[in-house]
Amino acid sequence: MPTYQRQLAELVPSFEKLGRDEAANMRPATGALHPDTHEMTLRGKAEEWVNTIQTTFSDKLVEVDRTLVEAASLITKHEGECKQILLEDPATEKVSSELASERAAIVRATERRLRAQTAMQQFQVHHNITTPASYPDHWGKVWLVCAIIWAVETAMNSALYANENGLIGGATVAAIVAGLNTGLAFGLGYWARYINMPHPWGRARGILCFLAFAISTVFLNALFSAFRSEFQAVLDPTDMAQTRHAFSAAVPLAFGIFKLHWIFSDFLSMVLFVAGLITSGIAFYKGYKADDRFPGYGDLDRAYQAARNEEERLQAVVRQIAKDMVIKLRARVQAIILEPSNQVGVLARRASDVQQAQTERQAQMESVQRDYHQVLRAYRQQNSAVLSTSRPAYFTDYPSLDIPTASQKAEDALARIAAMTSSIRELDETYRDRLNAKQQELHQASVQIQGELIKRLLADIRTEAESSIDASIGFSAKLPQTLAQAA
Repeated sequence: MPTYQRQLAELVPSFEKLGRDEAANMRPATGALHPDTHEMTLRGKAEEWVNTIQTTFSDKLVEVDRTLVEAASLITKHEGECKQILLEDPATEKVSSELASERAAIVRATERRLRAQTAMQQFQVHHNITTPASYPDHWGKVWLVCAIIWAVETAMNSALYANENGLIGGATVAAIVAGLNTGLAFGLGYWARYINMPHPWGRARGILCFLAFAISTVFLNALFSAFRSEFQAVLDPTDMAQTRHAFSAAVPLAFGIFKLHWIFSDFLSMVLFVAGLITSGIAFYKGYKADDRFPGYGDLDRAYQAARNEEERLQAVVRQIAKDMVIKLRARVQAIILEPSNQVGVLARRASDVQQAQTERQAQMESVQRDYHQVLRAYRQQNSAVLSTSRPAYFTDYPSLDIPTASQKAEDALARIAAMTSSIRELDETYRDRLNAKQQELHQASVQIQGELIKRLLADIRTEAESSIDASIGFSAKLPQTLAQAA
């Protein structure tokens, strides 16, 4: 809505001209009893501004009425919330009720962890293991190293097995040779870990794997070296019959390595033999280190770690739920405590708006009245200066505008704001001490919930998990000592 900024005063030049023009036409007549059309038009413009200013002021009063209605609704709502929150169950009971839905999942996770830990501890006791399991973080790293060993040996063998068809001719043979060499060495290394087992049968298996590795590695690499020499003489590498004949001829030569015979036809064959021994040794070592040195111990430890991590994750979820609930309850009480003060502030701003609006209204009304008289006077003076006949009698009368009174409305609005403010403060005083006590109670409950309540809940969950294990094995007494010591 436009604001009055002395727009009427800007009409002085135009109305001076109108006054002179009317006088040139011998108007108004000396006996005229009422103002002419121009003066009536000017009065209409002035009254439009009066109405605009009054409407702006009325809008402020409407805002006050709306604020008072909202404040009355707030008083009813606030009193109801105060009564409700003071009668609610203690925070510990509300949190316990909320956490009941998470209990079953944690019980199952705790049961899995206890079973996994018992199985691992049983393995430790049975095999006299006192050290924690040690193994790579991820099997992908192991397979990556094996793939690199295979690729290196394949590339090297491709060059050594090259024939008339070039590198491509020996690539397939090289890939197969490298796969057999590294694959067998890796597998034997993996099973050679049984040498660390305390029982004789386990050590025997490990020793056999070491012996098998030594014999197979020497024989296979001797075979591949002798086969290289025979493969070089093959006329058509794509002819499987010729390739099988070359391989058959290389087998008796390879056995000669155990009789200390010199089986290498040239220097490159010896290089192939030595390189094969090196890559086989690396593959055997990677197989030996692919898991914990005690076979089966790594699997049990991984199962235990997974179960423990899941249990800890669910416990963290429970703690976070409890924390969030307490924070939510405390924030709710704090909001209720601050609500009356906030509303009193809103009412104070509305009272200030009413006073300011009243002051601005009065100043603008006076400005409109003053500017109206200024334009009217300029019009009549210019008309009289030109007109030779006597002026009409009403030229001496400068009428006032019909400005409605607003002081009573403003006083009524301020009185209603003051009454509502008093009611809100009275309500605030009624419940503030009890709400502050509730806030302190929630603070103490927060400490208790994060400490004793969670600890007691987890202890009850452990007991329930143990009872579930007892029931699953048909045993009503306590769990064995190894399970009772599980942390």
